[in-house]
Amino acid sequence: MKPIHGGFCMAQFQRGWWRPAAVISSAAFVAVLSTAPINALAEEAGVSDEASKSANEQVIPAEEQETGLKASSESQDAAGTEEKVTASTKADASAADSTAASNDTKVDEPKTDASTTENAKADSSKSDTSTKDGSKVDSAADGDSTKADDKADNDKDDSEKDDSEEPDSKADGATTDGATTDDASKADDAKAEETEAKASSDKANTASNKTVEDGVYAIGSGNKVDSVLDAQNGGRSNGTNAQLYESNMTGSQKWEVKYHEKDGGYYTIGLYGTNLVLDVQYGVAKNGTNVWLYESNGSKAQRWSIVKNSKGLWSILSQLGNFYLDAWAGGTSNGTNLQIYQGNGTGAQSFYFLQYNPAAPAGDAHPVEDGVYVIGSDKANGNKVLDINGASMDNGGNAQLYDKNGTSAQRFYFEYDGNGYYTITNLGSGKVLDLNAAGIIPGTNVQQYASNNTAAQKWAIRKDQGFFYLVNKATGLALDAQWAGTSNGTNVWGYLFDKSSAQRWRLTKDGDFIKTGSDGTGIYQIIAFNNTGRVFDIKNGSSSDGGQLQLWDSNDSLAQRFEIHAIGNNEYRIRTAASGGWLTIQNGKIIQSGNSNTDASSSNTWKAVWKGGYFSLVNAAEFAFDLTGGSVSSGTVVQGYKANGTAAQHFFFRAADLIKNGCYTIASGLGKDKTLDVKNGSFANGSNVQIWSKNDSNAQKFKITKSGNAYVITAGSSDFALDAKDGGKGNGTNIQLYEKNGTAAQSWTVRIIDGGKIVFVNVGSGRVLDVNGANASDGANVQLYDANGTAAQSWKLTETTISNGWVFVNGRWTFGGTAYSTSCYNAWQRIKDKSGLARASSYGVQPYIITIDNTACRVAIFQGKQGDWKPIFDWAAGVGDPHTYDHGTFLTDDPNIGGKGFDMFIGNNWDGTEVHKASVPSDGLVAFTSFFGAQGFHSTCGNHSDPSQTGKQISHGCVRLLEANAWWIYNNIPLGTLVYSF
Repeated sequence: MKPIHGGFCMAQFQRGWWRPAAVISSAAFVAVLSTAPINALAEEAGVSDEASKSANEQVIPAEEQETGLKASSESQDAAGTEEKVTASTKADASAADSTAASNDTKVDEPKTDASTTENAKADSSKSDTSTKDGSKVDSAADGDSTKADDKADNDKDDSEKDDSEEPDSKADGATTDGATTDDASKADDAKAEETEAKASSDKANTASNKTVEDGVYAIGSGNKVDSVLDAQNGGRSNGTNAQLYESNMTGSQKWEVKYHEKDGGYYTIGLYGTNLVLDVQYGVAKNGTNVWLYESNGSKAQRWSIVKNSKGLWSILSQLGNFYLDAWAGGTSNGTNLQIYQGNGTGAQSFYFLQYNPAAPAGDAHPVEDGVYVIGSDKANGNKVLDINGASMDNGGNAQLYDKNGTSAQRFYFEYDGNGYYTITNLGSGKVLDLNAAGIIPGTNVQQYASNNTAAQKWAIRKDQGFFYLVNKATGLALDAQWAGTSNGTNVWGYLFDKSSAQRWRLTKDGDFIKTGSDGTGIYQIIAFNNTGRVFDIKNGSSSDGGQLQLWDSNDSLAQRFEIHAIGNNEYRIRTAASGGWLTIQNGKIIQSGNSNTDASSSNTWKAVWKGGYFSLVNAAEFAFDLTGGSVSSGTVVQGYKANGTAAQHFFFRAADLIKNGCYTIASGLGKDKTLDVKNGSFANGSNVQIWSKNDSNAQKFKITKSGNAYVITAGSSDFALDAKDGGKGNGTNIQLYEKNGTAAQSWTVRIIDGGKIVFVNVGSGRVLDVNGANASDGANVQLYDANGTAAQSWKLTETTISNGWVFVNGRWTFGGTAYSTSCYNAWQRIKDKSGLARASSYGVQPYIITIDNTACRVAIFQGKQGDWKPIFDWAAGVGDPHTYDHGTFLTDDPNIGGKGFDMFIGNNWDGTEVHKASVPSDGLVAFTSFFGAQGFHSTCGNHSDPSQTGKQISHGCVRLLEANAWWIYNNIPLGTLVYSF
C-alpha cells in the first residue's frame, strides 16, 4: 500500500488570520531561503549593492508582503520555546518502521554505478563549534559559505525560458530523461504557477540550473519549519538514515549544498564535515524508496535538482526520475522518515533552506544612545514590556511580555559596539539578550545568557517612524512577540524580519541605574554578581560608627538593608539600616559612618559607571566597591579598589522591603528594657497597648506583615492589629488592638533613623507611634504624635518566636491550623500558666488539664506543661443547671466502685473531693469519671450519644458528653488530673 499523501494538507507556515500582511511572497523566498541577498534591507541599512552581496538577513521585504510563507499555530505551537535537545538523545522514532514499510521497493544488492566520486571527503578540521553548553554551535570555522548575490532573482535574462516539469499528485511514477529545467527561483508568482502547471506532465526532466547558492543550510519541512533534515542518531557512516527531527543546531542537521555543472547540472546535499551525501537507497527509482546517507560517488542516486514550487518553497527532485524528496505520510514528528515519491504538491515535498551564519547587516549608526531602557511592545501600545520571567538571574531565563512594573527584570542597558550592533544587558541579572543556540529556524527562543560576545548576543537596531526593530546579527531573525500576542506571559522569539507590529518596539529611556521613589530614596539589597546568595552586610549587625561592610549569606535582616539616596546624574549615597550612617571609604575599607546629619563628601558619594559589561559604583578618586581577592565567600571584606570592571566590582541592586515578614519584639528607644506590650495579655477588641518591662511573654510579641505598600502589626498570633482608636488622626490618639480590618488606621510605614532604629508612621494620620510624655515607666501609654525625632518615637526590632500557635483568622481561633471555639481559647487564657499539679494531691504533675465552661457549655482538654498547654479536644457538653458545682479547681481520683457506679466518699482536700471512675452503666449512662464527689464526666443519658443533651445547662451537676468523648476521658486521663470549672 502506498503512503497516503493526498490526505495530508501542508500545514501552512503562517502567523494566523490576525497577521495577513506578515507573509513572504514567492520572490521573497528566493531571497530569504536561498542565499540571495536582500536589496530592500541593504537599501534600508544604507549599504551599496556591492556591500549588500554579503547581507543575508532573513527578512521579508515590505513590498513583497502578499503571499507565500505561512504556518498554522497548531504546527508551530511552542516552537522554539523549549530547550533544544542534542542529537545524541534521539530515538530511532518511526524511521525504521517507515523503511520497513517500503521494503518492497528496495533492491538487496549494492550499487553498481559507484565508480565515480564527485566530492572529496570534507576537511576533517571542520567541526561543530560550541562556545557555551549548547548555546552557540557555529563559528567562522564552520565554513566559508558563499554569500548570496543581491540580484540573484532579478538579473536573469528575461528571454530565458522555464521548461522544468514537476509531476502532480496524480503522477504514476513513470519518468523520462532529457528535459531541461530553467531557473526555478524566479520571484514572479505567475512564473511559479506556470512551473506548477508544467508539473502535470509525466515527462519531467530532472536536469538543473543553479537555483540555490552553495553554502551550509538547515533544511526545514514545508509542514513545520523547525522540523529539519537530520542524520539519525548523529550517524556519520554509510547507511545512516535521513529523517526529520526538531531543530537543535547540531552537526547532524547541517547540510552542505553544492552545485555541479557537469551532466546538465545537479546538486549534492552532504552532511557538513563528512563525505556523506543524501542518497536514494540502492538507486531504486520507485515510490517509497528510502533516502539515507552514503559516501559521495557521483551516481544519479545522489544527484538532485532544487526547484521553486508554487508555495514559494523548494522542491528537491531526484535525478533518477520523476520523484521528489518526501516526508513519509506528511509527518513532522521526530524520526519521520524521508523517501522519494511521485509529485503531489503537498508540504511533505516542500522544504525551507535556511543558511547558517547569514551575516545579517549592521543596523543604523548608533540609533539610540547607550543607557538604560524599557522595551515596550508597540502591538500592546507599550503597556506590555520585555521582561525576564520570574526575575530569573539564571542562564536561560526566558524573555516574555509582561505589564510594566519598573523592576530590574524589565530594564535593559543598551551598549553600542561601534560597528552597527548592540549588546542588551538585563539589569536584574547581568545576563544579555541571546538567541538560543544561535538558532536560524524561525521561532528560535529568545533568552538571557551570560555574555560571551558571540553574534547571537548582538542586535542590529532599525529605526522606523519612531519605532524600532531589533534584528539578531547571527541569524537575521527579528525580536518578535510570539503569534503577535499581547497578554502577560507571551513568549518572545526570533522570527523572520517582516516589519509586523509584533516586531515593533518602543524604547523608553529609564533614568538612573538605581531606581528610587518620588522622594529620591529606595530600600535595596545589594547582591554579589558572581554569587547571588551572598549580599552586602554590616558585620554582626553593628549599630556603631565604623561597622565593617562584608559579604554574607542573605538573611533579610536590617544589617542587609540599605537606603539609596539619589543625588542626580547617576550619583548616590547609601545609608545603612544597621546604624543610620553612610557607606564610606576609609583607609581602603568600606564602613558605615556618620548619621542623618552627615554631609555628602567624596568618600561617601558613589557614581554608577558602566564598566566591563555591568555597573560599578565608583567614587571621585576612581575607587570602586570591590570584593577583596575577588572572593565571594561569607565574611569577605568589601574594600575600595581602583575601578577595573571585573566581576568583583559588579553588584546587583534589588528593591527590598525594609522589614521582612516575621515575629518581633519592639523595644522602645527610651531604654530601661521597656517593650511594646498588650495590657494584661488580652487579645480582644479595645485591648490597650502600652510599654512594659521585657518579660518574653506573648503579650510582647508582634507579627509584622507587608500589605501593599505598608505593614500591618498584629499581636501575638492573633488577628488583632495595632489600631488608631476610632480611626483618630490627632495628637494623643490612643493605640489599641482591634480585629484586623484593612483600614488606614491599622496601616504603618517604616523609616530608618539613627542608631539602627526605626519609626512607625501611621498611614491614616501621618503621625508616628509615640510613648506618651516620653515616660519610661511600666504601663506608660502608647499614642499617635507628630514626628519629633525623640527617643519616645524610636523602636528597635528583634526577631523572636511565639511560644503557642493561636491565630485568630476570619472570626475563628485556630491552633496549629486546627479550628477551636472561642470558649477553648478563653479557657487556655485561664490555665496557660497553671501547673498540672493540684494542691495537696499525691499524684504529682499530670500532662493534661480539663476545663469546663459553664456559660458556653463546653469542655476542653489541654496537653503539655505549665506555660505550654496545647488544646487537643474541644467538645460541646451538657453542664449543671445552673452550673456544674461551684467554680474552681478540682481533680480526678482512683475509684472504689459502688453499687451504682458512684463513690460518694467526700475527701478533705481544700479544692474538692478526690473522686473516682466507674465504667458500670447506671441510670442509663456509661463511662463515669468523677471530679467532685458525685459529680463527674459521663455519657449522655439513655441514648449515650445524644447531641441534644449537649451545648446546654441540663444536668444536676455532672457533665454530659457524647459517649466516645466520655470514654476518651475514662480511658486516657490519669489520676490526679486538674479540672478547672469556670
